[in-house]
Amino acid sequence: MVFVVGLSAIVGLALNWEISALFLTSMLTVIGFSVHDTIVVFDRIRENLQKTSGNENLETIVDRSVTQTVARSINTSMMTIVQLGILIAIGTPTPDLKFMCVTMLAGIIIGTYSSIFNASPILYIWDKMTMKRKGEGAGLVAEAEREAKLRAQQALAGMQAAPAAAGSTAGVMNPTGQSGAGYATIKRRAGVQPIKKKDEDEE
Repeated sequence: MVFVVGLSAIVGLALNWEISALFLTSMLTVIGFSVHDTIVVFDRIRENLQKTSGNENLETIVDRSVTQTVARSINTSMMTIVQLGILIAIGTPTPDLKFMCVTMLAGIIIGTYSSIFNASPILYIWDKMTMKRKGEGAGLVAEAEREAKLRAQQALAGMQAAPAAAGSTAGVMNPTGQSGAGYATIKRRAGVQPIKKKDEDEE
């Protein structure tokens, strides 16, 4: 964001463009675009951490996650960049609107670069610093392995509890003398005859 503000200041000074509400709107749009793109990369890292086999380090997982999401990030950004380029060339009747489009164009290019090449390395460095300070067990890979073991234990406990619960309800007798499996069924009285539907031909 500092780079975008600096570039906008240089372009505004050279072309005599002033900051307006549209400039603030473009800055907020760039922040949202960049944050969303970073979330996509980090979410793929989270998914790959859950699928890790235990013999992979965070560097390999981050590299694979960035490779899987780089095409999506570039395609999304290129569609926006093309549209902003057309607006800057022929679709901006006022200097404020042109300034907004130029700011958004620079911000999206820089935001896409930072989401792919800056955010993931910062996460890797942060994880290394955490493990150096608190030990190997505080890393993201170790935490993902602990969560996987916990989910496996919970699933095993649920599978063991299901037959026990079924067996406890099988012997329960309802007031009519039937087992618990048919407790919700209603026994028809012997004197009640079912209602027959009239055929449409008889009407």
